[in-house]
Amino acid sequence: MGRFQIDSLELKTKRFRHKDAKALPSGGWVNAIRTSLGMTLNQLAKRVGTNASRINRIEQDELSGSVTLKTLQSVAAAMDSELVYAIVPNQKIESIIIERFRNKQLKLYKNVLKHMALEDQQVDEVHGLQALEKISLESINTKGLWDD
Repeated sequence: MGRFQIDSLELKTKRFRHKDAKALPSGGWVNAIRTSLGMTLNQLAKRVGTNASRINRIEQDELSGSVTLKTLQSVAAAMDSELVYAIVPNQKIESIIIERFRNKQLKLYKNVLKHMALEDQQVDEVHGLQALEKISLESINTKGLWDD
């Protein structure tokens, strides 16, 4: 993944990383928008092309996490709204990549140290660990990074 792509994704997801941006209203988004608009279940159902019990089920499914994106898009459109969908990393993409790389390299390094000790060869362990701390995104090849 290129630097531009990572930076672009970071800008797009940064605003969603805040706790308040992820807060689901207690009754769910469909219910919150519908009731704020003063729209009844029947009124929304008519706009969606279904019945009130289906809208009620959609609101319940949203809370349980089993509603589909397609359903949410159609309900949002019926309320003159749009569905905004995002997968938001818990930390910066760059940090996730670097941490993963360091962990893999540390595992390899410890394995090398073990074999060197078995062969009675001395290795400057601190120097190797310091080198891992200086790793930057630009020096990482992500091919195979997520293979275990």
